[in-house]
Amino acid sequence: LNVSVAEDNVDALTITVHNIVGEIVFTGKIPSGTYNYLIDLGNESKGIYLVTITSPINTVSKKVIVE
Repeated sequence: LNVSVAEDNVDALTITVHNIVGEIVFTGKIPSGTYNYLIDLGNESKGIYLVTITSPINTVSKKVIVE
């Protein structure tokens, strides 16, 4: 999963990936100045996941389907 970030001048962003039952399968920090961040979900089961990126001023969540 490649995550593209368009935020400038923001401290490190937090990224969390949850599976469909709400379990956290990945959590990490995206360093300031990073615009593309790669998450390996290759070991996860096929299904729907929720990717949430949180900054000090905003939170964005997107649904991802792993096939």
